[in-house]
Amino acid sequence: PEPREKILFVGNHAIWGVDVPLFLHCLYRQDKVFPRPLGSHAWFAAPIVNEIVEAIVGAVDGTEHNCDLLMREGHNLLVYPGGEREAWKKISDRKYALIWGENLGFC
Repeated sequence: PEPREKILFVGNHAIWGVDVPLFLHCLYRQDKVFPRPLGSHAWFAAPIVNEIVEAIVGAVDGTEHNCDLLMREGHNLLVYPGGEREAWKKISDRKYALIWGENLGFC
């Protein structure tokens, strides 16, 4: 992308959420683009875990306020609307299905 273009990446989690660090690594390595992931509130409620998630993948708590702030500052963003329910898929779930339930917007 052009330096001034900003991108909103929207994904469907792979099992256990292993796709996030892999996706970020490949995207940065190939295109020098680093989107800021908006993470589940659960990651940021746990002491130490929140620091690890922020340090490893640059994630921030997925609140509407944080999203607005990052967008105003011109960051690329990465969101997974299915959240942890998609990341913790059951074997019986249909492959590649979006599992959003009643979620609309931010958790």
